[in-house]
Amino acid sequence: MLKQLLLTLTGATLITTFVDVNSVQGMNLINNGSFEIGQDPGGNFTALSPGATNITDWTVIGPVDYVGGVWQASDGSRSVDLNELSAGEIQQTFNTIVGENYTVTFDLAGNPQG
Repeated sequence: MLKQLLLTLTGATLITTFVDVNSVQGMNLINNGSFEIGQDPGGNFTALSPGATNITDWTVIGPVDYVGGVWQASDGSRSVDLNELSAGEIQQTFNTIVGENYTVTFDLAGNPQG
């Protein structure tokens, strides 16, 4: 039996640069976990408002900055600053199997620019 789960990342002075949800079989269930696919934020960043779909497979719920080359990402060249002017939020829905175990991992850092 399949069930859809919603992964929501909410921030307060956080930067997330890679998200991975693995099933017990080791398959990554999150699409675009390193935020590399989507409208290019350029060498700096693009401020995204709720409802924005600039980051493929992610929905912006609260304001975030989609970051290009401002700092080094942990995987690829893009990341998401989850604290634009207030705590931001992005989310993605993915399929799971009832009764299976899943592991959620992500890389996290403070904003090096304060």
